[in-house]
Amino acid sequence: MITTNAEDKRVLMQIANLNFSMREGVRVGWKEVGSRLVLELRKQTLEKPKAGRLYRIGGRLHRASKAGETPAARTGAGGRNYTRQTSFESNASQLIFGNRAIYAKWLEDGTRKMAARNGLKNAIDAQQNELPSIMQKEIDRQIKK
Repeated sequence: MITTNAEDKRVLMQIANLNFSMREGVRVGWKEVGSRLVLELRKQTLEKPKAGRLYRIGGRLHRASKAGETPAARTGAGGRNYTRQTSFESNASQLIFGNRAIYAKWLEDGTRKMAARNGLKNAIDAQQNELPSIMQKEIDRQIKK
């Protein structure tokens, strides 16, 4: 038979709280990572100059993005539809990052007649080095609470 004392119970409670704190840190971390990715994507979309073709639209000149660049902003609809969503189940967490605009899939993947404008990939690549430290910072913050 195993007996426990007050010290053992205190250690078991700390372990249980640590598990909760780590899960909460991952949840908050995913949320922060998603926000940073959306901000980076918006920044790259508005960044000038793009290197694609020059068009005259409604009497104004518009410089499009070339293949591989983050899509150029024209109406602002794409930028308003950048989104991130986090999901946290008991055993897994995930971040969904994307664009809800109808044409976003065609920009990201390309079509038969147009090469891809990889905005999502470019945003992730630009933030690649910072993302692990953001997650670590949020986990540490939750554990210290």
